Amino acid sequence: MAADKGVIFEIAEPFPSSMVVTEDKLVQTLSGNVVAVMDGKENAMFKNIAKIIHSVFSNDVQVLKDNFQVSVTGGPKDVVELVPKDPLLSMLFLKITLAVGDSIDSVSVIETGGNWVNYNFNNKSFPEKLTSDEEQRLAQ
Repeated sequence: MAADKGVIFEIAEPFPSSMVVTEDKLVQTLSGNVVAVMDGKENAMFKNIAKIIHSVFSNDVQVLKDNFQVSVTGGPKDVVELVPKDPLLSMLFLKITLAVGDSIDSVSVIETGGNWVNYNFNNKSFPEKLTSDEEQRLAQ
């Protein structure tokens, strides 16, 4: 995670892959091969989604407040619920729930059709300096 550049996810299950999210692009790879590139320059809705994903992980509270009704419940871990304000976002999902300790531990997304997906984040690292490979991946 480099707040000013983006987030790199190394995904272990259900199959090894990776995803790079910047403020306006998402790149997915599988077995080292790029399988999907979604560029916000070509799709305004996707650009908004990429910006939101980036803002969640870079703790850009203003972007979250601009796009969501935000509620926070304290406890051993804070629970942050994000309900979309934008009608277009509301067409995609009903709510995003974050479990936050020292950093984000999980993200649950409830889609408008009732389906849900849960992302758990383990073995997180926040290096002070990115490797040249990480810099290159975030610049793609």
